[in-house]
Amino acid sequence: MVRQYLDLIDKRKRILEIGPLAFPLIYKQEGDNIFYADIRSTEKIKEFYSNNEAIPQENIVNIDYVINKSYSEDLKNIEPFDFVVMSHVIEHIPELIKFFTDISNVLAVNGKLFLMIPDKRYCFDHYRCSTSFAECYDIYRREIKNNPLRVLDDTLSHSLNDPSFWWENPTNFTKLPKVQKHSLDRYERALNGEYIDVHFSVFTPESFLLILYYMTNLRLLPFKVTNFEVTEKNSHEFSVVLEKDTLLLEEESIFADIEVKNLRNLLEKYSDIKSSEDSNKIYKALDSMLLFARNMEKERKNIVIWGAGQGGIKSFEVLEHYGIEIHAFLDNSPEKIGTIIKRLPVFSPEVLNSDPLWNKSHCAVFIASTAHVEIMRQLDIVGWKKNEKNNDYFVIATEILEYNFFPICICRPI
Repeated sequence: MVRQYLDLIDKRKRILEIGPLAFPLIYKQEGDNIFYADIRSTEKIKEFYSNNEAIPQENIVNIDYVINKSYSEDLKNIEPFDFVVMSHVIEHIPELIKFFTDISNVLAVNGKLFLMIPDKRYCFDHYRCSTSFAECYDIYRREIKNNPLRVLDDTLSHSLNDPSFWWENPTNFTKLPKVQKHSLDRYERALNGEYIDVHFSVFTPESFLLILYYMTNLRLLPFKVTNFEVTEKNSHEFSVVLEKDTLLLEEESIFADIEVKNLRNLLEKYSDIKSSEDSNKIYKALDSMLLFARNMEKERKNIVIWGAGQGGIKSFEVLEHYGIEIHAFLDNSPEKIGTIIKRLPVFSPEVLNSDPLWNKSHCAVFIASTAHVEIMRQLDIVGWKKNEKNNDYFVIATEILEYNFFPICICRPI
């Protein structure tokens, strides 16, 4: 996604990358008018990261412009830029609304702001609440330079920084942050005016679009969205391209009304919990799943889940959440047979035909695997049927097994 994102930038134009550190998205050798800016000088950056092994000192790039007050003021005598690029920087900016106005002043007419933004759901910000427009506006009106509340939130809430884990375990609470006593000290220091570099804001694609939506409605945003890419699976960042358009600030601007509609469409398309149509589809599948389970309980049958992988585990968690007792897992994998998962034994499917306790008179099967066709064939061979007369097993909808729909099942009221 990053490469595709950068292909939208004309390297022949004037480009400013903010906060490149040791990993610039655009290297100086790619063009004649590429510049770097930061709130620290090159020397100060090296000093700040001197004990950070993740930041190789020799790769830290030379900063052309040090921002002490604001972009508008510190770059007022510099020719405007056609592109401003920021990768994992905007979350560090204390005054978000003020920033958008400030950065627009150093962009040329129709200049573009390229943002790569961490998705808080899939990084160490996982347990933090998304930043809201109301919070941003309160900071803007009260001119809060260093929000102590967010300093405390950031320091308290650092968790696992592993996108793949969070994609597979979106509701997991085994990685809760270890609460550090120095969190309160940092809060007090921020309260006394010290600047502490943290993620002042945290976003999901939906929450970021919502902030833009409110800002545009209230004529506070001199940008329109021209490109939006959501977080790819097993990654932890999304991208936004904003084009400078000061006409959006005018009270009676028809262009602002058009952009509001554009943002509404983007929100409908990229909602964190998908569209209402998709949600209803999952709810319908969930209702069928629970109906089968409760009918089997009425018949006093032992419920087992065939599939001891991620799909089976997530299905177990959904069923357990709704009070359904699961008695065992089944799996064809020799590596899983005989193990314990979620406090339950994993048996070979052979028990369905060889052990009276697990035959179809005493047992009901949930198939929680994308290989459900092969499993259905295995069940058919030993006399388990699914038709108008017999309902010996239930195939869990593929959507329920997928990572992105799982939170919907858990969040629905019992």
